[in-house]
Amino acid sequence: MNILVATKGKKGLEDTVSSVFGRAKTFTMVSLKGSEVQESQTKVYDNKYSNDPSNAGIKAAQFASSKNAEVVVAGSIKENARRVLENKGIEVVEGHSEERVEDAVQDYVKPKEKATTKNKIKKSKEETKTSASASVKTPVMKNSAKTVGMIIAVVIIVATLAYYLMY
Repeated sequence: MNILVATKGKKGLEDTVSSVFGRAKTFTMVSLKGSEVQESQTKVYDNKYSNDPSNAGIKAAQFASSKNAEVVVAGSIKENARRVLENKGIEVVEGHSEERVEDAVQDYVKPKEKATTKNKIKKSKEETKTSASASVKTPVMKNSAKTVGMIIAVVIIVATLAYYLMY
């Protein structure tokens, strides 16, 4: 299994997990055989998208896919990058900011042994609910208050534009 960890430097397994994904300085690829870390196969890549003015997360997600990552670990991952990763079948794990890479990987591999209340693993999987009538899967809104606010803002903008176009 290949786990790509957003990191702050080039120290490999001893490095620190970055609080962000798309703008992380580096990525550390950790290979596992079963639950054992294969230290000799650990690689560090510079994130050439960390200073891009836009879409750094999406580009970093595409990079993760190109390196055959099966899991991505970071402190946090923004929604657009998360969507790209999940659409490519890559599992997203958040909540390991400022932690050693090796510890974060072990928390993922052995969550019951290593997870603590302070550093819970937040595995993000797309939540779906099935429509009873047509068996259609629709995503459950995670941040409904934020979503409602955005919908209201869009309605106000559309209404304002319609008003000005009419007069």
